[in-house]
Amino acid sequence: MKRTLIPVIIVLGLAILLIVDLTTKTGIECRVCVTFEGRQKCAIARAEEKMAAETEAQSSACSLLTSGVSQAVKCPRVQPDTVVCK
Repeated sequence: MKRTLIPVIIVLGLAILLIVDLTTKTGIECRVCVTFEGRQKCAIARAEEKMAAETEAQSSACSLLTSGVSQAVKCPRVQPDTVVCK
């Protein structure tokens, strides 16, 4: 009984910490859409500063669009199609 109870308590505790962390995040959330080599993807990121949120969202969108180092370097330099922050 003890052997199964302790891991369950640990997992529940970690789940509660994760939920609290995700629901209490403050800052700015940005949704960025990028078209790269004919394909478009959008991503959302949150950060304390607007520029950081935009950069992270574009990086996330680019990671879905690129394969290889040269594309991964080029994509973040592309002007985003849309940037919406709140």
